[in-house]
Amino acid sequence: MKRTILILTSLFISCEYIPNDDKGPALSIVPTILFGSSSDEISYGIEAGDDGNYIVLGEKDNKGYWLKLTPNGETVWTKTLDSIVAFSAKKISGGYVISAYTNGSSGPPRPTVIAIGNAGNELWRREGLSTIVEVLSDGSLISDGFIGRQRVLTKTDAMGFPLWQRFFQIPGGITMVRPDGFWLFYEQLKPGRFHEFSQTYYVKTDFNGDSLGVFSLDSTAYGSLAEGDHGENFLAGYNYPDLPSYQLNLVLNKIDSLGEVRVVQRIPTFSTGELFIKQVNDGSFCIISKWYDGIIFLKFSADGTWLGTKVYDSGFNLNVTGIVVLLSGEVAVTGTAIYNRNERDIFIMLFDSDGIFIR
Repeated sequence: MKRTILILTSLFISCEYIPNDDKGPALSIVPTILFGSSSDEISYGIEAGDDGNYIVLGEKDNKGYWLKLTPNGETVWTKTLDSIVAFSAKKISGGYVISAYTNGSSGPPRPTVIAIGNAGNELWRREGLSTIVEVLSDGSLISDGFIGRQRVLTKTDAMGFPLWQRFFQIPGGITMVRPDGFWLFYEQLKPGRFHEFSQTYYVKTDFNGDSLGVFSLDSTAYGSLAEGDHGENFLAGYNYPDLPSYQLNLVLNKIDSLGEVRVVQRIPTFSTGELFIKQVNDGSFCIISKWYDGIIFLKFSADGTWLGTKVYDSGFNLNVTGIVVLLSGEVAVTGTAIYNRNERDIFIMLFDSDGIFIR
């Protein structure tokens, strides 16, 4: 692959976010490296493997494009696929399960799941199977998607053969694995005093996918979730308070091991990029998102205490599409950079667990 490396250097300005300062954080401008080529490239997702390396899923000139990289950024292998565009991956023992769409000569794209080994070799393929959202401890897979207008939760064995399916009359959203079953999140708009706002609901099920009821969060829009060390989950999202102004809040919910939900942080923000949250190796959590033409990195302790924020400006329009924590402890971020009159390239950045830019 022809690779273009752009290195931008400028004055470094360090500034921590002051809580409740609605002006937001100052910018920190640092070297930014973009990996791409003269072709049109788009990033869709990223996942770390059990060998210390990671893969980036994307698209190159309207074809599926997968890269496997080492933590140092060296290319292990690349794959270009004529009719398959992948958008997410989950680690399995010795490889990955990749959720994708297969484009045929006629008809709509078909959901497809492909298992590959660490060397990039295909292990198996199942058409008609929707996005894999979780790999359980026994190797079985949980898929969340749609058949018609019904949301479908599917459990398969480790080879992708269905064991059961459950149907729900709810919109799409994220799925959380809990100690006692699954939570299926979705949003609905509700009228407010000053404007509509998004109310988040979730269906609780047992481990057989049977519904235990519908519950709601306090008008907190879901975005991304992470698992903690003691059966708890953190759920990050945005919400608009029902006030005359359209002030946006970043909200962090903690769901403890008993299923109790409480807001642990509510931070005024001006970012509207998709949120990505992960637990890092020291037990703390980071949230990463697009911030104007750069990246915002927020760090929280294991109990949800806000520890600080760092912001990096690249000078390009960066759209973050995924983050992952490597075995080395570094946080890898991927996305699509748009520059030079709408040219698009896949970018990759690495940070340490405190949000310090590495390369």
